[in-house]
Amino acid sequence: MPEPAPARTANVNPMAPTAWVADQPRPDADDAGGMAMLAARALAHTPLLVGLYDTHDVLRWANASFRATFLRDQSPPVAFADVLRQGFHGGYGVRIDSGDIEAFLVDILPRRGQQDFRALEVDTVCGRWLWMTETRQADGWMLCVGSDITALKQNEHVLRHAHQAAEQSARTDALTLLPNRRHLMEYGEAALARCQRMGLPCCLAMLDLDHFKQVNDRLGHAAGDQVLQAFAQHARQQLRQVDFLARLGGEEFVLVAEGTGLVDVNRMLTRWRERWEHDHPHHLPPDAGPCHFSAGLAQSLPGDALEDLLRRADDALYRAKQAGRQRTVIDWGDLAQG
Repeated sequence: MPEPAPARTANVNPMAPTAWVADQPRPDADDAGGMAMLAARALAHTPLLVGLYDTHDVLRWANASFRATFLRDQSPPVAFADVLRQGFHGGYGVRIDSGDIEAFLVDILPRRGQQDFRALEVDTVCGRWLWMTETRQADGWMLCVGSDITALKQNEHVLRHAHQAAEQSARTDALTLLPNRRHLMEYGEAALARCQRMGLPCCLAMLDLDHFKQVNDRLGHAAGDQVLQAFAQHARQQLRQVDFLARLGGEEFVLVAEGTGLVDVNRMLTRWRERWEHDHPHHLPPDAGPCHFSAGLAQSLPGDALEDLLRRADDALYRAKQAGRQRTVIDWGDLAQG
């Protein structure tokens, strides 16, 4: 029998990103060289972004996906810094928000190739997000591989916003849109700690709408809700940057005033009351009648916890109600009046 013809060997560059030619035999997968060729061709056409840098950080080879994203009209060899420079000036590739490519390079170049393996997120000018890995080889060359994680980042963005919205909802009173009791307790404890640390006064006022139950009984709960919303809107407009107002529940509200003493907060509440009593008839349901509020005011003492301050303000509010309402009663504690 005649000897079988020797298998033809494909005369191709194993790193060239070309397609298989129909009349070329597939490399022998049992041969090391054949396996290398198979791997090279697979990398050439994968959607993954693959680039190979030499010991001088010069890009020597890149597959089609890498070139389309980072090179455009450039061809290897090209230095890593020039890959970024050309992309920056051409409006493609890595997104550089600072607007200063040279400062960006000064920041990132010292970290290149300093680890055997590094992974990082990269966002591109076109809006894609890539998960890039840099693997340093034993000979000092570096293999860079990127995968598109845009969909994951978009899902992460949606989930983050949903979480933030849920968290905000959990800390907000749905009717008045003021912070709720939970938010009050978080903020109040932090505010009290800040004031104690800095040696500043921290005042807390408990506010309660007078005869509010009568509004609900005469006009219904919808009218009562309207009164609460009007009061919350009015009070919000009076707040300073250092003030925090929350709805404790029902017709009760709490004001936290950092760095302000009893006398000044009392004056502020007096202005609130005067403006509310002047303006509220224009914002309340017909036949709602007069709508006033009482307040109990207290200032933190050394060693106070938030619960102590709330209790003293609540006791002062009770005394304001007992004294005829439509007024503020101050709990002076151990502080000297005036």
